[in-house]
Amino acid sequence: MHRRRRLSLTTALVALVAMLAVAIGSTASAADSSGPLAQASALSKRQITKLVRKEIRRVKRGPAGAPGAPGAQGPQGAQGPQGPAGSAGGTITKIDYRAIAGSGAVVVFRSAGLQIEANCLGGSVDIRARSLVDNSGISAAGAGDNGGGVSALYGQDANFDNGDQFQINAFTPPEENGTITYMSPSGQVTTITYLLNFQFANNDCVFSGTATTA
Repeated sequence: MHRRRRLSLTTALVALVAMLAVAIGSTASAADSSGPLAQASALSKRQITKLVRKEIRRVKRGPAGAPGAPGAQGPQGAQGPQGPAGSAGGTITKIDYRAIAGSGAVVVFRSAGLQIEANCLGGSVDIRARSLVDNSGISAAGAGDNGGGVSALYGQDANFDNGDQFQINAFTPPEENGTITYMSPSGQVTTITYLLNFQFANNDCVFSGTATTA
């Protein structure tokens, strides 16, 4: 029943559209005196337009059909440009000096322009930095205890030239920890976090830490 009614409404709409076309084109053919064309000649364009809109409103849209099958996958896009190179990581070096009393000086760390030397002479640990180039700089900051309480420690050499020495430990015997920062003339930076002590962890002299150069 629903299908037959929809067909009738569609036919009426087609007839009205034909009548509107005739009204726009002025007079109808005299040979067609009984069909839609003859009726169009007796109605104004406005009246026919009104009837067309009315007929369109009467036509009901049918239920939505089932979704169609998905289309084929498109081609792969072009490869994007290569990203910028990442920054180079730093170099990490472990420092672990342990010695008995009376041990002579040894080099415990070396990087471009910087050398750290340690000895256990004189009944105490002694740590010194030595410059291998001109126009570098070094500083050390931390805390230590010489038996009279903990004290803040700081020292620097802004003109750390080739052959210059920089004393790391402030006390004898020392109980200290802190950070050494060294900058070469080219801008390379070495940072050393350290612990130094005398008669520590079953050793007479101890200087341990981690050096990062970047």
